Amino acid sequence: MDGSRRGGSTASGIVPGHTVGKGRRGLRAIGLLLVTMAMFCILSGSALAARPHVTKAARPHAVEGQEFMIEKFQRIAGEDQSFTTDPLIGEVGQTVEYEIVVTNTSDSTLYFQPLEDLYCSGISPEGETELEPDDSETFTCSEELSEWGTWENWAEIEAENEDEGSESLESNTVEVEAFEPEFEVEKLQRIKGSDSSFTTDPVVGRAGQTVEYEIVVSNEGEIPLKLSPLQDANCTNISPAGATEVDVDDSATFTCEHTLEKAGEAWLNTVTVQSGTVQEESNTVEAIAIEEPEFTIEKAQRVADTETPFTSDELTATVGQTIDYQIVVSNTGNRRLAFSPLSDPNCTGVAPAEATELEGGTSETFTCQHVLEEAGSWSNVAEIEAEFGREEIPEARHAHAVRPLARGVIKKATSNKVVANVPAEPGYEIEKLQAIRGSGAAFTKSELSGAAGQTVDYEVIVHNTGNVVLKLSALADANCTGISPAGATEVGVGKSETFTCERALTAAGSYTNEASIEGDGIAKTSNKVVLTVPGAAQQPTQPQQPQQVVQAKCTLSESLIVLHGASGAKHSPFTVHIAALGIKQITFYIDGHKYRTLTGAQAKKGQFSVRIDPAKLHYGAHRVSVTTVMSESACAAIARSAVFIHPRAAIVKPKFTG
Repeated sequence: MDGSRRGGSTASGIVPGHTVGKGRRGLRAIGLLLVTMAMFCILSGSALAARPHVTKAARPHAVEGQEFMIEKFQRIAGEDQSFTTDPLIGEVGQTVEYEIVVTNTSDSTLYFQPLEDLYCSGISPEGETELEPDDSETFTCSEELSEWGTWENWAEIEAENEDEGSESLESNTVEVEAFEPEFEVEKLQRIKGSDSSFTTDPVVGRAGQTVEYEIVVSNEGEIPLKLSPLQDANCTNISPAGATEVDVDDSATFTCEHTLEKAGEAWLNTVTVQSGTVQEESNTVEAIAIEEPEFTIEKAQRVADTETPFTSDELTATVGQTIDYQIVVSNTGNRRLAFSPLSDPNCTGVAPAEATELEGGTSETFTCQHVLEEAGSWSNVAEIEAEFGREEIPEARHAHAVRPLARGVIKKATSNKVVANVPAEPGYEIEKLQAIRGSGAAFTKSELSGAAGQTVDYEVIVHNTGNVVLKLSALADANCTGISPAGATEVGVGKSETFTCERALTAAGSYTNEASIEGDGIAKTSNKVVLTVPGAAQQPTQPQQPQQVVQAKCTLSESLIVLHGASGAKHSPFTVHIAALGIKQITFYIDGHKYRTLTGAQAKKGQFSVRIDPAKLHYGAHRVSVTTVMSESACAAIARSAVFIHPRAAIVKPKFTG
């Protein structure tokens, strides 16, 4: 029996079990050929020389003798295929399973010797076999494809009967072409969320960022790859996670990721991919977690001119109050940091205003202010940037983490948000005044005396005493004509609207008059004004001025007289204003020195206003005050004051390089 497991030496000199491959297969075949030929010469009396390969002539799949027939089948273990006599393609490391079917075709009982299959292991059943006519026996065995090449296999068995002696037959030859997987593995990376493409170059990120990986496996061989599940101990969320098959000339892409945990360190990553018994290692990629400045920024607030501590909690305040802010920036690292000027767009008078440097473990406290000018919720945050001081660039901790990478690292941080609430408090006052046209007298609430044929002019002043814009309906005044403005109006916070109308005195009698209006859903009626026209018998014979009756009690509400715009930090010219209601004359003072005097005729839209330029004053605090002469003699003069700050200009320092 020949029993060779592979094709042996042929006319072309090919080593048993191999065919000439491509690339590295061809080189390996030539090497093996030379080694085998040398060994053949040295070991001419060895078992290898004792089993010369005999090239089998073509024959049917089933080999049939006079007494029985034998047929050999094969399949690749683990594959979804049936046993066949056809040639197969396998992968080095796989196992070929065989079935050898022996059938008694004679009319008598046959006694078979044990099946012989020199290069097939685990033959079952192992011993002698007895078969009745038309019976058959199926033998099994297997062989591992330990190297690439052509693997040929056949079996042989001998049978005896009582009458005609023995007969020996070889089965058909089955063949497997074994290829070694050939593939390349490339690993690429990028920082998650970036716009950059995947690359094999080092990437730079920050602690806490995630590195995304792509592992591309390209099939460079002649058989499909059967990849084991990808194993990468330094990478999570591998996808796809199971075994994968890659067709010839195709590729498969795996993905995974890793979070950079510690600043200043480099993360190296390599993956090994396996197909059968072949392993290939990818290139090594590197991700550098750049070291960043370490600092915190915290903002707190309080109502100005109070003794309450600064807090990050919400505050409740009123229109006109100032909120003081305190922003603490702390260098929590151990290197000197260079900070940009603090940015706080909703806050004025930031101090210090210039760039700052802080040693490790130290802090800087910034201050600023904001005047609450209307109702609502006022939120505020601060922002600052930092980079390492020039002599504090961290040294590289890995060959690729070159020093320049840290030089341009700028970290921006935003403080917590603080909120000051000004509850909406709508409110207004309505006052009616009168004057006889052409008399030259000021408007008054007092009773007047006139004559038939004269005209009375009226002013109805609506003053917004609340902290929200006042929305007014049209003024109603049944005993007055020519109301102007005639429709709905809006009045800003701290401002007034003056309506006018008139009435002709047509006969002797008493003329009473009052106006009504609705603002923000609240209806109010003005005071009542009275004018008397005496009868004919009582008319004076000589022209004389209309007599004015002055009430002994002041009717003005002092709560309406508020000084606006004179507090907080002032860098540029600003306007101070106060309601003109009931004021005949007013004088403004700055730091006790007379600044300007205005009369009632100089009031505009119910207000006295002056413009102040802080640039003409020294740095620091300044007091603005007013004294008044009232229209009604029964009303006492009113004094009001407020303090503003003219802050010193910031010291100019070298420009922040970030």
